[in-house]
Amino acid sequence: MNRNIVKLFFVVIAVLLSFFTFLSTRYEYSTMSGISVLLSLFFAIPIIMHSKMNIIKNKKLKLIYIIIMYVLYFVSFLIVLSLALDMVINQTNIFLKFDNLKEKFSNLLFMTTSWLILFYSFTGFEEKESKTNFVLNIIVMVVIILVHLNYFINPNLQTIISETTIGEKALYITQNYIYFGIMYTLLLINKLVNLT
Repeated sequence: MNRNIVKLFFVVIAVLLSFFTFLSTRYEYSTMSGISVLLSLFFAIPIIMHSKMNIIKNKKLKLIYIIIMYVLYFVSFLIVLSLALDMVINQTNIFLKFDNLKEKFSNLLFMTTSWLILFYSFTGFEEKESKTNFVLNIIVMVVIILVHLNYFINPNLQTIISETTIGEKALYITQNYIYFGIMYTLLLINKLVNLT
């Protein structure tokens, strides 16, 4: 069986399971809104555009493309900056500030890299992939799938939370977003290094 088909299968399962779990555990007082899935897609779009910039050969179209890409980068930067400033200004305790920053940005890192992994798995479908890259991708995807499945199977991992308190129903999952995001980032860097 083709490695790219197997890899794409695992990537799609891991990403869809992650998004489903995140969205299904949102409630009125969740620390992160479900809108962060769409916001992270917005962050991923200029990165995708940047990686595909060399495809455009027409100079006028390329100029328009570059302008749009940099506008999206700038807007993304402003959104991240406003999120950071909002968290820093609204909290007086330095440890709470750090926890809030870590929670928000680990979530956005994981969601953004999820979109990027999904996109590059579809666009790189025809490219030949080394055995090492294939194995690394499968290991990461299986780990993420198993962590999510463990959350659904093991009732002890599902946080019991009052519907009127601020928190996360899937704390077991969301506390791992920083590690998932780092693993996805390393896979993306490995892919980009191997393309050059």
